[in-house]
Amino acid sequence: MSLTVSVRIEYVNVKKYDFQMRHDRRERKTLPKYINRELSGENEAVLDKKLTGKELLQTARELREKTPGKHYRIKDNAAVAYRGVITWGTEAQKVIGSLDKEKQKELYREIAERISKEAGLPLISLYIHRDEQAPHAHFTMYKFDATGRSVSLKRPDLKRFQDIAGEVCRDFGLPITRGIPKEQRVAAGEPVWNYLHKTVRELHDSLPKEIELRKKELKELEEDIARKSRERDAFYREIEELERELAERQKKNEKAQALLEKAKKELAVLIEKGQAESEKAEKLEKRISTYENRIAGHEKEIAEAERTLSEKKAELDATLKALEMYNKVLAERKEKAEEPEKLQAENARLKDRLAEMTSDIVKFGSRLSDVLETASDRTKEVVEKALNKAHFDSPTIDLLLDAFYGNLEAEYMRE
Repeated sequence: MSLTVSVRIEYVNVKKYDFQMRHDRRERKTLPKYINRELSGENEAVLDKKLTGKELLQTARELREKTPGKHYRIKDNAAVAYRGVITWGTEAQKVIGSLDKEKQKELYREIAERISKEAGLPLISLYIHRDEQAPHAHFTMYKFDATGRSVSLKRPDLKRFQDIAGEVCRDFGLPITRGIPKEQRVAAGEPVWNYLHKTVRELHDSLPKEIELRKKELKELEEDIARKSRERDAFYREIEELERELAERQKKNEKAQALLEKAKKELAVLIEKGQAESEKAEKLEKRISTYENRIAGHEKEIAEAERTLSEKKAELDATLKALEMYNKVLAERKEKAEEPEKLQAENARLKDRLAEMTSDIVKFGSRLSDVLETASDRTKEVVEKALNKAHFDSPTIDLLLDAFYGNLEAEYMRE
């Protein structure tokens, strides 16, 4: 790979956040096999606010409650943090490995802090791992702002984070970049095959690894599809709940409207009778004021519910489109994943066929030589002249001539 740095970020709920922190702190009871325990002492906790997922959730709820206005309660399975990982290309790993640990820490910290500042979300933790196959760092950020509002990072934000990582490396004087986005590579005229697939020769040289890689890519994509499917189902449930709550609010509002109209009619009757100053009229006026305030509150809640519902439907639409794209890519990748296996089978078949052809050529040359032993001198002369004139720079002809003149007879004609 190249001299590149990469940053990947996703949001997590309480359970996933706690799992990530156990992983970062190496507190899991059973560590994965890819972790070298002997090197775990080389890891560094650059920052750790020692917060649990439940504490993050509670903080968000408290901030939400302090914020003026009507708010929906933050659910138990809501996203509470962003987790990110900073990784390096193969060549870049060598550069990072050449830096002393203090410089590495400064580099990781600067990348994480600049991303945090760009996102407007404070850092919660930053851990450097040196006990795995490649050096990298994990970091987490709050998912909500000072008002308890959930912050959603979009595609342009993620691209900007990649730019920031490259800029920090440049500021540190390192020959590491954020990598060139595919759309820019296309615009620059780079051949499509350079980033879509390898050449047939490359595939033949690394078919087993290529097959394993394709299988891994398919598994990761299938996991992405499963995750998106869960998001879709969650959106369906949220939308169903929001629609139910909206219907209830509208029903209450209609009831309040009916009571208001009734109170107004009763007051009008009293006024006609000259009882506008009566005790009953005063009560009706107070009741009318109460209903009007209640209706105003209902209408505000309905407007907020409709806005939230619209946002959720937009998110659902985006998720459905993403699923459609993922499934399309999955189908394409499954087709491509079969190519290395087909090439491997074809390669084996060609090798067998080449061995057969080589053996046949050698046998033909040797047996032709045997046949000419009993032929006339004139026949021998004609055949040898024909073979010599037919000779050109070719491994196949060389093989035939060697067999004809006996150089390969001992090796191929033992039967």
